[in-house]
Amino acid sequence: MNVVFAGTGSFAMAALEALIDRPAPELDLRGVVTLPDRTKGRGRKVVPSEIAARAEAASIPVWRTTDVNAEDSMSWIAEHRPDVVAVVDFGQLVKKALLELPKHGCVNLHPSLLPRHRGASPVPYTILSGDEHTAVTIIRMVRRMDAGPMLSQVATPVDPSETAGELAERLRPLGALLLQTTLRALASGEVEGDPQDDARATLAPKLTPDDRRVDWSLSAAEVARRIRAMSPKPGVTVFLERGDGPPLRVQLLRATVDEATESASGSDADAFGRIERVDAEAVVVRTGAGCVAVRSFKPAGKGELSAADFERGYRPEVGRRFFSEEPDA
Repeated sequence: MNVVFAGTGSFAMAALEALIDRPAPELDLRGVVTLPDRTKGRGRKVVPSEIAARAEAASIPVWRTTDVNAEDSMSWIAEHRPDVVAVVDFGQLVKKALLELPKHGCVNLHPSLLPRHRGASPVPYTILSGDEHTAVTIIRMVRRMDAGPMLSQVATPVDPSETAGELAERLRPLGALLLQTTLRALASGEVEGDPQDDARATLAPKLTPDDRRVDWSLSAAEVARRIRAMSPKPGVTVFLERGDGPPLRVQLLRATVDEATESASGSDADAFGRIERVDAEAVVVRTGAGCVAVRSFKPAGKGELSAADFERGYRPEVGRRFFSEEPDA
């Protein structure tokens, strides 16, 4: 079966490497579609993307485009006579003409327990929602976003302390393996697909700057999930009150509910975001119900710091507050 691969991001890189490094006799990878090369560095040197460089190193033809639906893109894909187009972490809308071009259509790897979390940010929304399980899912693409029939799915538990970055890292090899086995099943006619239950669908839209903000009046569980869901990027950004200078801008990267503090809710808004305890393991911060133990920090312009290193370098004091927005001077 002839395969054209379309991808851009880290999930795509893992899937492409699996197709190249573990070739299957049923599959013939005919070409790769990805974004154009970009300029980097002070010399503005043109550098191919990791996807393009990996494909070309394996002598696989590459088409670079910002519009996979354009006439020249469609012609290039058609020339490679694909039986299926595998779309992974691509970031471009695939329109009707391309969906109908290959014999088996276009298939997509989606890192969620579909029909949950259709959209651009399934991994962060899995953590934001407090899901106990997630999955990698292969669907046959249709004109509605992430709504096509499911060809295969493999579920996995979500660790309650896991960040979005860690979960994505764990899902990449699972998705790469599932894509290859699903393409092989398609080639042999062993898979048809099951329709999704639209009534159970939830959305995971593209993250916005507002997602970097934390509402300290929410419960400790909700605040901790927000911090982990935005880690490492874009990162929840707060401002630490300091007695000897302007507030410190810092990203919070890892947090859990602090079980050692009382969980009673309160209405004192001045207590939300207040530091209750500082030790070698965490900076413990009051929320609307209970406390969160923040265990990893990234001050502006600096690298990631443990709670112990953050305490040594910036001396967060009990009673000081983390504000969700920069206080007025």
